[in-house]
Amino acid sequence: MKEYIEAAKQVYDVLDAVRKDPVFSEIEEVKIRVVMVQSETPPALTQGGYPAAALIKRVASKDLCLVDYHAVIYVDVAQYLIQSAEWREALFAHQLCHLAVDDPDVEEPKVSLRPHDFVVGGFYHVLRQYGENAIEYQEMKAAHAQAARDAAEGEQMLWDWGIAQKKVKAAIA
Repeated sequence: MKEYIEAAKQVYDVLDAVRKDPVFSEIEEVKIRVVMVQSETPPALTQGGYPAAALIKRVASKDLCLVDYHAVIYVDVAQYLIQSAEWREALFAHQLCHLAVDDPDVEEPKVSLRPHDFVVGGFYHVLRQYGENAIEYQEMKAAHAQAARDAAEGEQMLWDWGIAQKKVKAAIA
């Protein structure tokens, strides 16, 4: 059974600190609630059948008259509590990157959700079997190259690509 609890002030403090980043100025007027989720059987959250540390959902337009917020971030409390402060900030930054305001010139923001900039999926068996020829390897290589280009242009990188590369190389070794 899952339990849903509104986040404590300390959690909102982390979210508020991340929201101060100028990259999130577009969503400045968006009101967000944070709900901590715990489960007797982990993981508390899943997305597409995979464990998720957090999920963001927008409040449907028809429900905005019932609540005073535009989006909800659900956080797996078990993951949140064991991670570093920087990881927690990155978690909220990731969720905030999903938010977009469709028409910033209206009084009440209309919020939508953006997909990820990149998605890498695959199977270790394929990496071990085919190495650098595996689609999984090519996707990770392309994502790494794009992240390097973004970093060169001053974009913030939240992922340690060196560690990711070592894990991939270990899987195909």
